[in-house]
Formats: sequence, structure tokens, C-alpha cells
Amino acid sequence: MKHEIAVEKPDGLQECWSGQYSIFSWLDYVITFPNIIILVTTNKENGKPNAALNAWGMLLGSEGNYSSLIAVGPKSHTFENIKREKEWCVCIPSAKFKDKSYDTIKYNGMENDEITDAGLTVEASKNV
Repeated sequence: MKHEIAVEKPDGLQECWSGQYSIFSWLDYVITFPNIIILVTTNKENGKPNAALNAWGMLLGSEGNYSSLIAVGPKSHTFENIKREKEWCVCIPSAKFKDKSYDTIKYNGMENDEITDAGLTVEASKNV
């Protein structure tokens, strides 16, 4: 079956958060298949936790040799934190944490603990 998709964003397609379609193409939300959500966590320059919600990525590998491929914007806090600290964690929250994971977007100021402020709990990782 052929399905034509307009080049212009449909009027009825509303952003879930302010600026969503200026950062990501609206097409990403209508033509890609459902995917897991991922939180890429880092530490800000002031030591507070940063959590970047991501819905595009994949995990690869087997037998203890695992890798992840996750898009991180070059102008994001996360990208700067990774360049500076050389470490990050990939968290895959279950569906029951979807709303709290989305709340990390609301609390993304430099003084925010983006994890705790969203109602999630900071835990030490097993591997970094």
C-alpha cells in the first residue's frame, strides 16, 4: 500500500513540548516505528545530574560486547558534558516511568538536578 505524506506539517499535529519541531523534524514522529525511550545521563559542569530524553537509538552486540548508537545533538548540554567528562550512562526506563522521563525536559536548567526534579531516583551505575 502506498501512503503519501505531505512535506508541510499537518495543522492537527501538535508539539508535546515547546520547540519540539524546531529541534526535531515532525516527520520523525509520524513515519518512524515505535521505539524505546532512552535517558542518557551525564554530570553537568556544576556536578548536578543531567538527563537527556532520547527516542532514537539502538543497542547492539552480544556476549558481553555491547554498544549503543544514540543521537546526541552537538549543541546540547549532554554533548558538552560527554566531551568534558568522557563518561555517560544509557538508561532504559520501563513504561511506568514514561511520564517522569518526559518530565526531565521541564527541569533542564543548569541548577536543576534533572533526575530528582523529575521524580526519578539517582542510582550509582554498575558500569560507566
